[in-house]
Amino acid sequence: MLCYLGVPFAGPVLPLAIFLFKRHTSAFVRFHSAQAVSLSVTALLYTICVLILGSMLALDSLNLGLAVAVPVAALLWLAILAYVLRAALCAYRGDYYRIPSWLCATIVR
Repeated sequence: MLCYLGVPFAGPVLPLAIFLFKRHTSAFVRFHSAQAVSLSVTALLYTICVLILGSMLALDSLNLGLAVAVPVAALLWLAILAYVLRAALCAYRGDYYRIPSWLCATIVR
């Protein structure tokens, strides 16, 4: 659960540290920490893409860049937060939960 809750605040650092230290002790911890690392890296890549899009649109008009990039970034982070909270709750209960592949690319197994 700590891996998922660290995603919005620490990015991939906390989930990666837990994955590296606990991957050999428990398959359950390995599954959830690997998924949290993958989600945080994917979210970071999505954020970079939104920044690039906003920067390109800002070359035409700053208002246009902000009008497109800010809502897209907000919706993206709300979706990620919803799935992070759901996965953290499932991890807390001892259940496996797979974050949908349209949101999270598998980077670490």
